[in-house]
Amino acid sequence: VLSGSSQGRVELRPGARHPLLELAMPVQAEMWPMWSRQSSTKHSITNHMATTYTLIGDAAANQHTVHCHLWVNGSKVLGIEYDQGRGKQTIYDREQAPILTVTYNTHGLPTSWKPANSKTVNITYDRFNRMESWKWGVQSESYSYDRHGLLSEVKTKLDGTVRYTYNDLNLVSQITLGSGRKVSLVYDSHAGLR
Repeated sequence: VLSGSSQGRVELRPGARHPLLELAMPVQAEMWPMWSRQSSTKHSITNHMATTYTLIGDAAANQHTVHCHLWVNGSKVLGIEYDQGRGKQTIYDREQAPILTVTYNTHGLPTSWKPANSKTVNITYDRFNRMESWKWGVQSESYSYDRHGLLSEVKTKLDGTVRYTYNDLNLVSQITLGSGRKVSLVYDSHAGLR
């Protein structure tokens, strides 16, 4: 029981082992089970939630597909599929219609979000895995960094280029807006804004 009061009660129970962890490290999978069942009661109403996991693919291969389903009071509400080989995660509704698909690069960083009935958000990264740009339909933004890895410019079609200048403590000391207007920031001895 995680919390209890006269108002209500929530009970969590472990029970499921993560399918990929169970394949690679079965002892650890048993030591760290995933919370897979939850019951919450308030007044006389009790709701039950459960999460089920299945693994599809060759146990000897390194690329699997993990399926996760969320059940509430015996009805499937959501499904999540993670395809390790393609670096793709898809969230489905109860009828298995895709709601959102997220694609990841080899470093595990998201490179695209594709909502079911909307345009895709695409993201690029530089060689240091810092966000370089994003694009969503006609909207886009790109980022540049200085030699210390600090954000130095943000470019958009609407606002132009916003530049950031830093002081010796790597705190933003000046912001130059696309219009050319400059905003200076002054700090006290504790690095708080004055």
